[in-house]
Amino acid sequence: TDDVGSARANRKLSQGRAESVRQWLIDHGTEAGRLSAIGHGEDKPAVEGRTKQAREANRRVEFLIIDPPQ
Repeated sequence: TDDVGSARANRKLSQGRAESVRQWLIDHGTEAGRLSAIGHGEDKPAVEGRTKQAREANRRVEFLIIDPPQ
């Protein structure tokens, strides 16, 4: 999520987007227990800056793949 709007609104928007992606993955066969969704709002930008390009780069979804303990 970019830095346009309030931090609170951006966290809510970010979390909603994360949940939407999680639900899509579940709907397409991924086991729900293997997924968690965390929205960071504007707190963890990929690119610093307030340009159009920076804001576009910060509207994203990232996946962290964690191997289960063996």
